[in-house]
Amino acid sequence: MVMQPLTQLPDLSGHCEELLSAVTQKKSRRKNRPVQLAENISRFEQDIQNSEQLVDATLAGFVEFVREAGQDDATAHKFDEWTAEFDLAQTLAMCEEKMIPGLKEHAAILRKVVKGWKRQAKAGVVEPDLPPKLAKRVKRLDARVKGLAAEITKAHDNDLVARLLMRVGKQRKLTLAEQFRLADAVSLDWKVKEEPSVRRADWYGDDGQ
Repeated sequence: MVMQPLTQLPDLSGHCEELLSAVTQKKSRRKNRPVQLAENISRFEQDIQNSEQLVDATLAGFVEFVREAGQDDATAHKFDEWTAEFDLAQTLAMCEEKMIPGLKEHAAILRKVVKGWKRQAKAGVVEPDLPPKLAKRVKRLDARVKGLAAEITKAHDNDLVARLLMRVGKQRKLTLAEQFRLADAVSLDWKVKEEPSVRRADWYGDDGQ
């Protein structure tokens, strides 16, 4: 699996920022003719496609890599090697602090374009309206980014990160930061499997303490 470095994510906001400005500007319908955005539809669709491909190549690929690494020793070793000079805790932190916020921010820009475009088209300020299929793709993209983030970020750990760290821990000693990260992953997924005993004798040792 070829993964793009977490620190080299491209900026896709150029045209979206311009389009966002076009669909949110104040404009009187009575004094001005509607702004023509027909030529922007294909460009916006390309923006969406680029964003979908970026999510596939980065966040989705990263989550899948972690998932596979947690199931196979050889893949866990490959993941550990891919992180290069960073330990796994730092790599996970970079994903959470750099990749995910960047993708969420871009998805937010796409959502704002959709919202502004539809609102301005309804008011007669711009035309034509945005095709519904593009609005649905943006909604799906936003939901996908949030869903993938929930699988890998510290606040939502299930066993995904724990499996990766335990698998790597079989091959080398985990760093202190990795051990703390593993403890976080395990503790957030902890479930009480037995009810506490109601017998007072079970609460103490043989000496009554």
